[in-house]
Amino acid sequence: MLKNLRNAIVCIAIFTFVLSLFTSKMYTAATSSANYHPNAYYKIINRADSKCVDNAGATDDGAIVKQYVSGSSYNQQWKFENLGTGYFKIVCRTGGKCLDTGGNTVDGSNIQQWGSGSSSNQQWSIQDMGHGYVKIINRATGKCLDNGGLTTDGSGLQQWGSGSSYNQQWQIKDVSTSNTAYLMTYFSNSNSAVYYGYSRDGLHWTTLNSGKPVVTSTIGTNNIRDPFTIRDNNGVYHILGTDNWSSQSIVVYDSTNLTSWTGQRLCNICPSGGTFSWAPEAMWDSAEGKYRVYFASNASGTHKMYSTLTSDFKTFSTPSMFYDPGNGNYAIDGNIISYNGSYNMFFKYSDPGPSGKGIQRLQATSVSGPWSNISGPLTTNDIEGPTVFKDNYLDKWYMYGDGYTSGTWVLYSSTNPSGTWTQVTSGWDYPSGARHGNIMPITEAELNNLLSVY
Repeated sequence: MLKNLRNAIVCIAIFTFVLSLFTSKMYTAATSSANYHPNAYYKIINRADSKCVDNAGATDDGAIVKQYVSGSSYNQQWKFENLGTGYFKIVCRTGGKCLDTGGNTVDGSNIQQWGSGSSSNQQWSIQDMGHGYVKIINRATGKCLDNGGLTTDGSGLQQWGSGSSYNQQWQIKDVSTSNTAYLMTYFSNSNSAVYYGYSRDGLHWTTLNSGKPVVTSTIGTNNIRDPFTIRDNNGVYHILGTDNWSSQSIVVYDSTNLTSWTGQRLCNICPSGGTFSWAPEAMWDSAEGKYRVYFASNASGTHKMYSTLTSDFKTFSTPSMFYDPGNGNYAIDGNIISYNGSYNMFFKYSDPGPSGKGIQRLQATSVSGPWSNISGPLTTNDIEGPTVFKDNYLDKWYMYGDGYTSGTWVLYSSTNPSGTWTQVTSGWDYPSGARHGNIMPITEAELNNLLSVY
């Protein structure tokens, strides 16, 4: 009996030892699914005390990295540079220095910051602990980023061997932007209906719904051209589109989720004497407390920009002149952005021929105008349908345009949308057959919903 008991105890001891080795190996392995945007900044928040990893404004090598209550300082914002080996460098937005063990290997030694180098002291793996928390494990020592059980602001962060304490568990929270991707709505060479594409970087696009339309019109002339998508102040989405070349009405749809579109309707916004309403877009007009819908029409004999106001995208005010380039010149396909407290409108400009003068830019202090300070050509002559948006992470803007003679798109970029634009000739793509459309930054939740349906 006693012998059997001893054998049982030995077996339990061996099982416990083997299990400890297995779990230790699990905790130190890099998490291959860790996916951090290379241009995003993150807060690293401790599970035990909810304080953030902070370099305390220090810029010198060897400075101890600390923890502080969450704030807006760049000292608490960190970039995860993927080394492609299962490890990351963790780089502070203030000073650009890296989390580093400083060559120390003992439990309780402080975490430091050092300029970027090749040492494994600066390389960290990310271990998913579930419930939105991770361990951050140093490659050189195998020890974990730990707050040492300290809870006061300014206490230095430490490294400790892997354990079960919440002191070693961290939430990594994206603080760069609420938008993480982009949705493109467009019509195609083969079909005047709404198609979707999405992108993570604004440069490389994937079609949704297997390249099939997501919205097809059954009213008016059964067309939706030049689709524009807007998210209103209540979180409801609206698509506005051209019905046809010779239609006075635009096509409008509503959605609460970007996947189920309802309320299909024709809205006649054409000014008196006009025969069409082309490429409608909209922006919130804070001075009016309504949305300003702007579009091109020919009420005065040539193609000019008009606008109307709406609060619900169902009823619209009497349209009025929005921009007249004068001298019989044409202005169509307006696209407005807000930048540095003013507004820029990009549009296709043509002479009375009407031969193209490319995409040009106007400026105003209000979305209602008046518009002035015309830029001159920003693109080649045969481009129309500009859509301009800011990179979600970088201080950069992109402008896509529809090459209406070649049937292909072009891309330009700028760090100052009120200044110079440079054509991007490589490193980007667009959905095959796409024509004039619109690009809207979207959140991760919005993208996940789209991917779950399409």
